[in-house]
Amino acid sequence: MPDLTGKTRAEAEAALRQLGWSGSLNVSEEIVTDPDEQGKVIEQGQRPGSKIDKDETINLKIGRSLITTPPSTR
Repeated sequence: MPDLTGKTRAEAEAALRQLGWSGSLNVSEEIVTDPDEQGKVIEQGQRPGSKIDKDETINLKIGRSLITTPPSTR
C-alpha cells in the first residue's frame, strides 16, 4: 500500500491502479482549515507499506473546505 497522503482522489486511484489494484474506493470527506489539504487525501484506512489484496476496498478521507462559494448571478 503506497502512501496516498497529499494526493488528489484521481492521483491516489491512479497510483493504486498502476500497482495492479482493481478494487473500489470508499471515500469520505472531512472539513479542513488548511487550504493545502482541500481536495487531497488527509487519511487512509490502510497503513502505507501494508499488503493489500488486488480487489480490496480502500478507505480514503479527503479534505473539504467549510467555505462554499455561492454561484455567480451574472
